Amino acid sequence: LLIQGIRTGPSLFTEGGGSIVYTFIYGLFLATFLMLPVGLVIGRYAYKTIITVPKAMLVPAVAFMTMIGTYAIRNSISDIVIMILLGVVGWIFNRYGFSPSPIVLGLILGRIAEQGFVQAWTIGAATGELWKMFFGRPISLAIIAFILLSLFYPVIRSRWSKLRLRVSNAE
Repeated sequence: LLIQGIRTGPSLFTEGGGSIVYTFIYGLFLATFLMLPVGLVIGRYAYKTIITVPKAMLVPAVAFMTMIGTYAIRNSISDIVIMILLGVVGWIFNRYGFSPSPIVLGLILGRIAEQGFVQAWTIGAATGELWKMFFGRPISLAIIAFILLSLFYPVIRSRWSKLRLRVSNAE
């Protein structure tokens, strides 16, 4: 869009760029629908070919491509080192029965959640209603309830199953 001389931002659709933007959007929809049959036909043959590739060749190729992608984001070797370290940690966790998906979720959403928390804390401290900021709204109470429920659910479940076992043995 910038190449076409259209400024991006909130005024994108209001200051005369809307027709070009909608042309791009319609073009992307058309390309998506035209690529669907191609993807379905080629996907079958590609899948059959990929599953015949030995893991000794496929794993290094995928690892190399992920390293290139990681480096391409910020041109930083330290990002590749972090990726490798987190991959090893994820592999170790997976080997000992821990699911790596909560870790990935925490890494992705952690910064966003922290920024929101600091912003809410600052606003609450400035207005003098810090507790009301976190506990005075129904949505925040619902989120806190879900967090507490997910933390204590294993304990509640084990006690419930023990209680049911005692009742069934007593009968």
